[in-house]
Amino acid sequence: MIACMEAVLLTAPGSVDHFERAMLPLPVPGPDEVRIRIRAAGFNPMDWQKRKTIDSSRLPVILGGEVAGVIDAVGPRVLRFAVDDPVFAYLVRKPGGYAEYVCVRAVFVARKPGPLSFEQAAALPVAGLTAYESVIRAGVRPGDPVLVTGASGGVGSIAVQIARLRGASRIVATAGSDRSARYLTTRLGIPASQVVRYGGRSRADLAAAAIQCNEGRFFRVAFDFVGGAMTSLCADTVGVDGQVVAIATGPHDATHGEAENDEDHLFDKSATVHFVLLSARAALGRPAEWGWYAQRLDELARWTEAGVLRPPEIRNVGRLSVAAVRTAHQILEEGHVQGKLVMTVGGEP
Repeated sequence: MIACMEAVLLTAPGSVDHFERAMLPLPVPGPDEVRIRIRAAGFNPMDWQKRKTIDSSRLPVILGGEVAGVIDAVGPRVLRFAVDDPVFAYLVRKPGGYAEYVCVRAVFVARKPGPLSFEQAAALPVAGLTAYESVIRAGVRPGDPVLVTGASGGVGSIAVQIARLRGASRIVATAGSDRSARYLTTRLGIPASQVVRYGGRSRADLAAAAIQCNEGRFFRVAFDFVGGAMTSLCADTVGVDGQVVAIATGPHDATHGEAENDEDHLFDKSATVHFVLLSARAALGRPAEWGWYAQRLDELARWTEAGVLRPPEIRNVGRLSVAAVRTAHQILEEGHVQGKLVMTVGGEP
């Protein structure tokens, strides 16, 4: 019987140099938990943000918020899963993806979609759940024109597809490079005429270009998956009674001056801003509400199995190691990741 596991620990906040290899005792699942033998783990912007800001009192810690693998032990109160079930999971209350095994409450776990590899499945929980909640919050309905900023990222890639599933008539997306523009057209099927290049453009020019891509009309829904200048773009291009959904930053108020003020633009159009923080329900909601995560993961799995939802494009940074984790964090911190970063963790036992 395996008694220990390999993991990559963060031992101090700040630099990627504070990641270290460790051999740790094999975790034991609690009554409501399953233990997953991890086959692949995903990386997200929140990983490097936690690395930078985590309280030293919580260290050392294993980071990593999403995994795919095979269940190898179940707690006595778990009825939905059995040993050897292939699954994917959102590690929201207790991170731990940078390791060979992790224990997680069953309410944050779903069966892995059959058509997906473990690497593809590991890229789905955080981006998929965030995109799903964003589209639901926006109330996308048949015939809506939709603006998606950050559409080539993990969240944006899935949000574009879910918006289409809900009947969006036209999707306009932003791109900062030729590579991103190609991803939008070839991977997501967005016509080149509906891709807005934002490099070197003023705020007014960028808004005019986005509206022109929508045949001169404002958008009923705008998704801000980037923050900064893209927040302003959403505020400028959403129409009367429109909906803006933000996952990065909020709109600037009048204290920032006209050049950066977003709130007045939204107020003048009676527009609504929704914030989506995926972890909020798990952090502040009652345990009875946590089953929402598994329900949404199950829905994402059904869509992928039906062939109507594709996972984000993935880039594998290597097998579980300090070098792979450091590489992923450096790429994430630089920004402009297309699709998702993952690492392979284990093979057959």
